[in-house]
Amino acid sequence: MKRGVVITLAAAVLLTQSALAFAQSTPARKPGRQMTCGDFLLVDDPVKPEMVYWAATRDPRGGLVNAVIGVDATDRIVPLLVERCREAPNAPFWQTVKAETGKLREEAAAPQ
Repeated sequence: MKRGVVITLAAAVLLTQSALAFAQSTPARKPGRQMTCGDFLLVDDPVKPEMVYWAATRDPRGGLVNAVIGVDATDRIVPLLVERCREAPNAPFWQTVKAETGKLREEAAAPQ
């Protein structure tokens, strides 16, 4: 009987400690408007294009803006943003995305 209680108690302690360790290792999430470039660099690479697309098509309050950006443009911007963010990790991610997408709009509007 005592052996069963000891095993159960040991299992409970191990599960609790592993859950606490996992909870401490996960960084806190920030809303997109509050992210820095350094936060963006910590995101997994497959997620970065989605984040860039979301930031490019939203206003500061999170509402949709009349922005047209395609998958190809998003894929082209991501490496540029990674480079800019490495240069200035404390820069606001939102403003960095808006600056790069503004450059794309200017290129698209320029006569060819």
